[in-house]
Amino acid sequence: MLRWASGLAAAVGAVGFLPDARAIQFNISSIPELPLHIIPGGAFSFGGFKIDSVVGGTGSAVGYVGGIGSLAPWDFKFGSASTVSGPIPLIETAPMFPASGFTIFGIVDGRGGHAGAMLSLPAGATSLYTPIASFTDLRIEGVLPIEEGEPFGLRTSDPDLVEFFTGNEFVLTFSFSLVPGRTLADLIENGGSTAYSGVLYSRIPDSGTTMVLMGIGLWGLMMARRRLAK
Repeated sequence: MLRWASGLAAAVGAVGFLPDARAIQFNISSIPELPLHIIPGGAFSFGGFKIDSVVGGTGSAVGYVGGIGSLAPWDFKFGSASTVSGPIPLIETAPMFPASGFTIFGIVDGRGGHAGAMLSLPAGATSLYTPIASFTDLRIEGVLPIEEGEPFGLRTSDPDLVEFFTGNEFVLTFSFSLVPGRTLADLIENGGSTAYSGVLYSRIPDSGTTMVLMGIGLWGLMMARRRLAK
């Protein structure tokens, strides 16, 4: 019985500690001269961002600049804001739509190289309002395909950018606060400008190690069962 238990523990251990797919994260903030700008009616531009720090990479991309935009004059447009709860604090949500039906995402490496992709992603905003201050989070997520031809694809040897654009899952979350507070509905109707900060996240496909370890775990489980049968 003890031999069976030790075999089962080995099997569970092999399967239970499978490594997750790798990920790399860029912590970003808006460029002061290019803030988030919303025009009355809900269309808005991200402006530009810079990479402040890197998690899961070498740090080579710190200081690089990038943007998320479209071929239209404005990058995105908010849909109508809906109330989730309230009135104080008031929580609202609103969908976001790419102005041209898709989104162009790119980063320049500062040495004449760049990396870019064309994305088609779901997006939305959530906002918490009080008269003193309001806090708004925006999220864009989806796949990160590499397209060939300018301005898409990898045109850089920077290790952090190569790692990031190898990913198959892309998430951008960023937030801003306003003092005094403004509702999301008011921002959409009347517009405004603000700095922002956020996170760019790319999940890297598993290299196959997970499948190997899963096989080892299953083999251990089979051996445990054979020992039990004896």
